Amino acid sequence: TRLYFAVLSDLADASNFRGCFLTGEHEEAPLTWQVHRFESGNEAIYVQPNSCSSDKRASLLCFPHGGPHSASFVAYNVLVELLARQNIAIVFVNFRGSTGRGQDYMDALPGKCGVVDVEDCVEAVNWCVESFNVDGNRVGVIGGSYGGFLSAHLTAQRPDLFKVAVMRNPVVNVASMVGGTEIPEWSYYESGSNKEFAPGSYPPPPTAEDLAKMLAISPITLVENVTAPTMLQVGEKDLRVPPQQSMEWMRALRRNGTTVRVLSYPESNHSIDNAPAFDDAAVQLVNFVLTYLGESKE
Repeated sequence: TRLYFAVLSDLADASNFRGCFLTGEHEEAPLTWQVHRFESGNEAIYVQPNSCSSDKRASLLCFPHGGPHSASFVAYNVLVELLARQNIAIVFVNFRGSTGRGQDYMDALPGKCGVVDVEDCVEAVNWCVESFNVDGNRVGVIGGSYGGFLSAHLTAQRPDLFKVAVMRNPVVNVASMVGGTEIPEWSYYESGSNKEFAPGSYPPPPTAEDLAKMLAISPITLVENVTAPTMLQVGEKDLRVPPQQSMEWMRALRRNGTTVRVLSYPESNHSIDNAPAFDDAAVQLVNFVLTYLGESKE
């Protein structure tokens, strides 16, 4: 299946452009895509640049979504196009816990964060390496929010596989985040505490048992394993995942001697989707990935 992107005839009318449409003039986008579902129910959406071939294998980025109870789907994405034009393939992963697959599939994740979702991401990456013209020695991971949580876990649990990471406002320590986030109930639910809170109420202070469960699922407990150069993109006005989470990961990586770069956006919140921060973050991401994955040696 081939994707196409629009050529806008009047950029003056596109200042608030947030989607894609087709005009009378369009050119073929430099990519194709394929969807695969595994026996576990895990789903991978593989996006391959057309420049990729047996003589010029592509780098691969795993791109887990945030939430975690949301889903990736096939749609135009300017970042994916930028990466495809650099011969970088993408695999989106609808790991266990994603929406759109029924309640049981969504309920498979809480209490097992950093385990079943990590397994599903690795399964998707291995499928791409085995099935397409992808260089298994040039694999990275990018993601924001919970996607950043998974990026941290993947680089910590599989440093042999993931060679670079770019993380936007990542959750790295659920236990230290619970007291500062605007959604403290998230920390309880995803860690498997099974506590119920009345709508509009504030959760009570976490118990020692609550904090132990939150810490147990957090990638910060495995940070000493990370060797992948890492970029952290931080919205200073983020109320959902406070910037201190990124600072905690940065300090730990520097203590390890691991390359880490922090980009701070003073006027951005959780999504970093305001101009010009979004544009800068996208370009910086592509450059960072190219620096550490490089071109195929074949």
